[in-house]
Amino acid sequence: MAGESFIVSTERLGWPPPRRGRRRVFDLLPGEVQTQMVHEIDPGEPTATCHLQIEAEQEALCGYPWECLIEVPDRRDWHALDDCLKCDICEDEAVERALEGYRRAAAVVFDGDEQVGCLGVRVVGWREELGPFWRRRRQEVGELPQWVLLRTAPAHPALPHDAEGGVVPDEALGNELRAWSEDTFTIRGTHLRLRWLSGNEIDRVHREVGWMD
Repeated sequence: MAGESFIVSTERLGWPPPRRGRRRVFDLLPGEVQTQMVHEIDPGEPTATCHLQIEAEQEALCGYPWECLIEVPDRRDWHALDDCLKCDICEDEAVERALEGYRRAAAVVFDGDEQVGCLGVRVVGWREELGPFWRRRRQEVGELPQWVLLRTAPAHPALPHDAEGGVVPDEALGNELRAWSEDTFTIRGTHLRLRWLSGNEIDRVHREVGWMD
């Protein structure tokens, strides 16, 4: 299931040359005004905060103005950037948008060309319990995808049970959604291939999982 594609842009490419002569006095100031977005040293490398845009002349997902952004060359993958360069708000918004495609989803699962199971996915509100048992409290984690995998093959080393499932933890959410968008599901170290379903086929899988009457 292909996810929404974004333009990776940045507030600055490259580094300005070191100041010389009288200009060095400005290094003593607490800040500086950026007068250009592309600099001479490493002009193809992002060196400031990176953002995600849907269109080139549209503000970033976080609301940062497009006039102050420049696209990162070579269609750089967002996941290949250092975490310190990523805009947290853009990343969270991209994950929220990606979740929309999995609120009600299902796929046939293959190992190579062999069908080994079917996968049901839905998005649920999730809480975690904190504190000692005599003072337990529940804290909202937010919405997370829940999955159930039903084995249809007689036997498979990665699928020892007829059915199993779980909730994708928040810290693994970005990587898992990326794998699903690339039609991959990994379990017990085995990379399985997904063929996403639509319409009545999704209803059928969800009924088998037990999510629909």
